[in-house]
Amino acid sequence: MSEFFKQLKSNSINFRYLASRTEFYSYSDLDALCRTAALIPLRSVARSQVSKITASDLRPINMDDFDEALQSVKPSLNQENRERLLEFARKYAQIS
Repeated sequence: MSEFFKQLKSNSINFRYLASRTEFYSYSDLDALCRTAALIPLRSVARSQVSKITASDLRPINMDDFDEALQSVKPSLNQENRERLLEFARKYAQIS
């Protein structure tokens, strides 16, 4: 995953836009979104070449990859679930 974050730092990923599109995404949903986006550049590589390339051989992840990933990775939370989770966190002093 560290290679993924290196690529994000070196690219112009619009994190504000991404945050606005992922309001009801849980941590697991965001993890799945990032993993899905990270695999998109790999899809352009021929199967016979996959075992021969390194991460640096792939094109960098871009916003189009996240937009494509958003088409398949959907949020698991809704407003009601979110409120219940926040209430639980407040009750058990996980947040103030």
